[in-house]
Amino acid sequence: MKKITYFVLLLITTSLFAQNAAQDAAAITNFKLKLSNETQDYLTDIYFSEYSSLGLDPGYDAAFFGSPTTGFSLYTQLVESNEGIPFTIQAVGETDYNDVTIPLGVNAELGVEVRFSIQTSSIPETVAVYLDDTVANTSTLLTETDYVLTPSSDLMGVGRFYLRFVGENLATTHRSFSDLSIIMANNTKELIIKGQLKAATVCTVFDINGRLISKYALDIHQNENRLSLQTMNAGVYIIKIKDQKQENAMKVIID
Repeated sequence: MKKITYFVLLLITTSLFAQNAAQDAAAITNFKLKLSNETQDYLTDIYFSEYSSLGLDPGYDAAFFGSPTTGFSLYTQLVESNEGIPFTIQAVGETDYNDVTIPLGVNAELGVEVRFSIQTSSIPETVAVYLDDTVANTSTLLTETDYVLTPSSDLMGVGRFYLRFVGENLATTHRSFSDLSIIMANNTKELIIKGQLKAATVCTVFDINGRLISKYALDIHQNENRLSLQTMNAGVYIIKIKDQKQENAMKVIID
C-alpha cells in the first residue's frame, strides 16, 4: 500500500480553516494535485474562494509543519508577496483559475520515476490546468494526461515546475512565443528578446525560489528589447514572458 502524505501547519488553526471555508461552500472550489512514485503519494491543495487572494490569507493558507527540504514532497508557494514559505494548502481568489500560475516545490530522488496527476478537482471543466516544466521546456495539459518523468538529478525546491490555470477564453490560444528569440548575454548582463511583439507584453523575472525580482513592460514597436539585469546577483532565474494570449517560461543563468 502506498503512503499518502500531508504535513500541515495551519497559520491559525484547522478548525478556523474549516469555519472560514464553510462560510459559503458553494463559492469555494478545490483542486488537489498529486505527486507519486512507486511507493508514495504526496498531495497539495489549491482552494479558490471569494475570501482569499494571491497573497497570504491567514486562516485559509496552510504552511508546512517543519521543513520540506528533505525526502519526497510536494508543495506550493504564494503567487504574490512570496517569501519562500512552503504551503501544503493555498487559497487564492474565487475566479483566479481563469489565469494564474502557482510555483510548485518538488523534492524527489534522481533516477526514480515520478508522476504529476490530478487527484480531485471541482473547478469548471472549461478551465485547462497545465504543468509547466521550465527545464524540459514543456507544458502538459493535466486535464488530459499525467506528466511523468525520471529526473536525471535530485529534484529539490522551487523553480522548475509551475501549476498554471487557464480559463476557456485563453486555453485555445498558442502559449509559447515560438517566434521570439530569448538570449541571456552574460558579458553585458542583459536579457535580449528578439522578434516582433503582437500585443502589450510583460517580462517578469523570478528567483529560483519563485520570488518576484523585477517586471518589465516590453516595447511592442521594437524588434529587439534589451533588459538590463546589472543589479541581479549571479544565480539561476526564471524568466516569464506574457501577453493576453501567450505565455512562456524559461530558466536563465547569470554568471
